[in-house]
This record gives sequence, C-alpha cells and structure tokens, in this order.
Amino acid sequence: MFKFITTRIKSVFKPKSLATIWVYDPITFNGGSKLATQNVLDLVATTSCHIKVLTRSPADWQTWATRINHHCINQNSDCNQAATSTVSIHTLYELGYIAKFEQGIGYFIRHGLLATQLILRRLFTHKAEIILATSGPGVDLAAYMLDAFNRIIEPSSSATSGVFQLVQGPVATSKTIAKCLTRAQALCYLPSCLSSIEQNIEKSANPVVQTQFAQMKQQGKLFELNNGINQHNWPSPTQNHCQSKGKGHASKPIRIFWAASLLKWKGLDTLLTALNLFTDNERPQASICFIRPKQCELAVTQAPQPINQVTWFEQPKNLDSIRSQHQIFVSTSQNEPFGLAILEALAAGLTVVIPADGAYWDQQLTHGENCFKYKANDAFDLKVKLEALVNNPLIVDEIGKAGQKLAAKYHGEATYQPVSQIIVQQIKGNQPHANADQQTKTDNVNGNLPTSLKQTQLSK
Repeated sequence: MFKFITTRIKSVFKPKSLATIWVYDPITFNGGSKLATQNVLDLVATTSCHIKVLTRSPADWQTWATRINHHCINQNSDCNQAATSTVSIHTLYELGYIAKFEQGIGYFIRHGLLATQLILRRLFTHKAEIILATSGPGVDLAAYMLDAFNRIIEPSSSATSGVFQLVQGPVATSKTIAKCLTRAQALCYLPSCLSSIEQNIEKSANPVVQTQFAQMKQQGKLFELNNGINQHNWPSPTQNHCQSKGKGHASKPIRIFWAASLLKWKGLDTLLTALNLFTDNERPQASICFIRPKQCELAVTQAPQPINQVTWFEQPKNLDSIRSQHQIFVSTSQNEPFGLAILEALAAGLTVVIPADGAYWDQQLTHGENCFKYKANDAFDLKVKLEALVNNPLIVDEIGKAGQKLAAKYHGEATYQPVSQIIVQQIKGNQPHANADQQTKTDNVNGNLPTSLKQTQLSK
C-alpha cells in the first residue's frame, strides 16, 4: 500500500501530457441538463484533452464516453467528425440519508463529503485546467470547495483555471450560492435563468458580492447558454404523418407522446387527469416515457397507472424510435427553463402542445401556427385541445411541419459553439509544455475574447 501511494504521489510531479477537464455531475438521474452538457463536450472533444467525469450516476455517461473514446463525434456520418479526446468515468458516493439534505448544516455536510472525494482524487493527480460544473451552484457546491483547495495548494495558477459553471435551471436565493456565482471563472446560463441569478446577487445584500458580480460582467465572464440538438442526436422524423382519407378521418390513429421525469413539477398529473376525462372508447392512444428520480426528496407522480389506451415506458433506450411513432407531443412542465424534450419533438415533426405559462417555448411558439397551447395546469383545457387535434389530422400535420421548420434553427453545433469555444480557449491557454509565444497568442477568459463570444456575452 505504501509503495502504491508513493508511486501515485510521484506521478503528480511528472510532466502532464494532456490538458484535463473535470466534469462534476452530482445528479442521480438522466435529464435534459446532462444531455446539454454532453452536447457541449462533443464540440470540446475535437480538441486534444482528457475529460474526467466525476458522477453519482456513471451509467448516464457510459454511452457518450464509449463514443468519444472510439474517436467518433457524429455516429450518423461515418465518423467524419473525429474526437481527439479521451474520457474516463469515476463514481462519487453518498450515504442515502445524507443525500436527502437540501438545507442547513446537513446540506454543507453532504457537499463537504462529496468535496472530500474530489480533493482525495486531486491529491493523486494533476490539477485540471477546468472544473466544469454542470447544473447550478447550489447543486455543484463541492466543485467550488475543490477550487478553493486548488487555490490553497497552487495559488500561482488559480487565475488561469477554476470553475466553469453551467446554469441550467433557476437559481435559489442563498448567500452561499451568491458567493459561488462570483467565484466562477465563467458563468454560462440559460437566458431564462438570468433574472434569478441577478435577483440572488441583489438579495444577498452583500456589497462585496455585488461588486464582484459587476466586475464579472465587465470582464466578460458571463455567457448565454443556448440549447440545441447535435447532429448525431437529431430525432428521427415522425412516421405515418396523418394523411386524410376524407374529411375528419385519418389513415392511422393519432397518438400522443409524453416524456420527462416523474417529479411533480413536470406536471404528468395534468396529462393523466386530461386523459381520464375521455371515455374509454374516445380516449386517444398515448405513450408515457418516464425517468424515476433516485434518492430525491422532491414529490413525484406515481407510475405506472392503469389507464386504458395508455402505454408506459421507464427510461427506454429506444426513446427516439418510440417518439417517431407518435404525432402529438404534450409538455406539462411548469415554467420549464428551456425544454429540450419540446425541441426534440419539434425537430421530429410532432405537433407540440404546451402550457401558456410565459416560459421559453411559450414565448417562441405561436398557437395554431407551430404549436397548440392550453391554460397552464388546466387538465380540462388540455383535454379540449387534444380532442380538437385528434379530430383534425390535417391540422396536426401542418403544425408539425411548421414546428419542424423552426427547429432547424437549433442545431447544437451552432448554438453550443460559443460556450464550447471558451472552454477550448482555456484548454489551449493552459496546454502542458506550451511555449511562451503560444500562450501569449492564446485568448482565455482572463484576456481578449474571440469575436463570436463578444457578440454573445452579457452586455450590461
């Protein structure tokens, strides 16, 4: 054991051959934010680096890591876009009862134990050029604890590395979170999350934090994270688009599709209530694909439930194939920060039915043109809208095609490019053995930003 430890410690002092990104993922179930992170890393993987994923749920990363390690970004184009990076996956552990703490001293103990695992790994390996925190500062607190540790043991290099924070959901009001936001080397946020970030800073009532956040804006460390779908993940088009045999009749029945986690705020109860308002003879066929949250204290919907004409799938591997057999997608999420599942349905040519709740897609889509809208949380109104669509297949077909046309603007290779570019710039700026001229020419977040990033950073 002593020999093993000695060997590992010596390896830390050997020259590092490849830049490293640590991806911190403490979420225990697979969702849209994890897919968005993988989409960003797809673009980063064309640059030589090692991506070390530290996660509570290794299975969520296995398929992606295998693809990158086989040096292929685009599975559907004979690997024309090659990856030059490598990926390793490392499991993080939590005790069941500690994982439930979301506030108070238990919250800090929980994240302190996660940080301890990160720090122990750091003691036996080289420092990462980037710590990519993938959800939000409240969830990713351990990443900031690791960064603080790095600054203590290597203060001279702290200015050129640190936490790159992705904010993929509203930020809770917290003094701890406010401090984390100002510690980030770069803050990449969904546009719908900016207001909660600014409110958090304002309500912190901490002049130092507020000044630091203002400086981050001036230094160009805030960036919009605009979601999209990478080419290899582009959904298969819906099959059997409704073709009319005559007025009001379709060649095949219109089917309804729903996909999300069972968390209550995802609103599955609204759809189930709407479907139960139909008689058994009139109820349209529906498929519900769900993710069951693990080690989560938040309220969830019971599933599956015995409802005639409704088929249930728990985290199916053939989600794309299932979706392609439907013509209508229903979103019931409450104030969804983005809604990647909605974009996927649009791209597949399904008619999307969304709540009129002021969220992102409610602002982007027009009722009757490229979507159908219903009153938020109103099961009866949802039932009325579904009934109207099921009885009018030509409208379903037209709206689906219009939505598909709009989705073409959301190719991930373009939407994620600004964020991936700033990560790549940081990697190149800290490449091992780079000579002085190369480092001088390389831009990073502490210096001049590339033109494309200047256009997307916050202008305030």
